Amino acid sequence: MRTLRPLLGAAVALATVLVVAPTPAGAAAPAAPYTAMSVEGRDTYVLDPSDATVILSENSPNRLTYSAFQSVAPEHMFSGIISPPTGQALAAGMTFPTLHTPDATHGELNMGVDGYGCDEENGLVTIRELTRDPGTQAVTA
Repeated sequence: MRTLRPLLGAAVALATVLVVAPTPAGAAAPAAPYTAMSVEGRDTYVLDPSDATVILSENSPNRLTYSAFQSVAPEHMFSGIISPPTGQALAAGMTFPTLHTPDATHGELNMGVDGYGCDEENGLVTIRELTRDPGTQAVTA
């Protein structure tokens, strides 16, 4: 864990990007697991769609809970929560700074590896694209 914690901390401190691919009009939503998250940190480590699978286990207008693993190291599971600043809903085009506990100007970023969490998850979340089911508001793409 001594190796993983600094890597995760660096990744969170530098940038976190959630990108959900668009779905053509009338097309069925993509089936989980999604390959939709990029976490960039040290030059030696990147978790991105080319080598990772992301599984959404909870989603609502104001929160995404996810699990992710790399194809080259599937025994290591990344997990966490992303939520917007208090009183806002996740939406395409939004970018917000994060803290462990959200407030009016900071969203929540809570990350862990193999069941171990980090005490500080300062970073930046950018949502490039996001599609929701009109009835349930669940993320579909």
